Amino acid sequence: IVGAKKPQYDIWGNTVNVASRMDSTGVVPEETQRVLFEHGYPCECRGPIYVKGKGNMTTYLVRPRGYMMPTSTSNLSTICNTLNK
Repeated sequence: IVGAKKPQYDIWGNTVNVASRMDSTGVVPEETQRVLFEHGYPCECRGPIYVKGKGNMTTYLVRPRGYMMPTSTSNLSTICNTLNK
């Protein structure tokens, strides 16, 4: 907390850094994808991206509830499935 008369809050840490990086690319990391999927939001694997300070991370694009995922297997989903094993 900073400021005696008007407190201002700030947060730091690894989670905040990853969230900032994901926000700049419009995707979510695997941990977030799992939680969203459990609550009915399908997520499409977008493959790995390089995240400064973390290396390559598998990322997902969040789709609206009820979105029908394509049934054909794409190279990208094959890559994601391989990375997650």
